[in-house]
Amino acid sequence: MWDIILEKFNFDVSKGRKDEWKYLVNLWSGDDFQKKSTQNKINRSKCSLPPYSGTKTYARLRYEMEKKNGKAPSRVEVFLESRKRKKGKQVDAFQQNVQFDQLKEQQKEGEISLNDDDIFEKVCGAEKYGYLRAYGLGKNISEYFGGRPTKIQLINK
Repeated sequence: MWDIILEKFNFDVSKGRKDEWKYLVNLWSGDDFQKKSTQNKINRSKCSLPPYSGTKTYARLRYEMEKKNGKAPSRVEVFLESRKRKKGKQVDAFQQNVQFDQLKEQQKEGEISLNDDDIFEKVCGAEKYGYLRAYGLGKNISEYFGGRPTKIQLINK
């Protein structure tokens, strides 16, 4: 079976190792891999605002934005930037983008007293499972917002 798949992809033996391709084809055609793949397709289809930044991570995007602007970007800014094409054009006028823009405008005019994290949570919902959205790996909710104080810390206050 693997040789048929290799022919389908125009596999050239001189450019790769045949035993590695055999392994990959067997892995990809296995039942466990197919189940995971199907579940991942379902999960990705539920995402209402997929990022368009390709393989660029949130951490890298945040670093580049900080380098360009001279200040650390908020989660809202990183989130919106990750939803733009390479040339800086917004992909679609998603409902969430409109809400972000409206709330940011109200914040600038002083109509509401929400910070960027509150705006992000209001539009996208509360954080779940310890994962901090639009921040990248290595940062969790308790590190970002500060964890709950321990009993000893409360007594010392």
